[in-house]
Amino acid sequence: PMGRYGLFHALERERPDVTEYQVRKVLDFLVQNGYVLSHRGRSGCSLTPQGEAFLLKAHEARSR
Repeated sequence: PMGRYGLFHALERERPDVTEYQVRKVLDFLVQNGYVLSHRGRSGCSLTPQGEAFLLKAHEARSR
């Protein structure tokens, strides 16, 4: 699991134009659509099986 703040800082290295607000909004969308589980407190977020399948498909499509 990774929290929103940790995810923001990991993305910041690759995409300095990304804001913490944008990360929060994307995570909200992913939670609402069943791709990510958001845990209370310091437990962070984790991918659901549906989220893992989506990432695998996206990676395969990108590799072509």
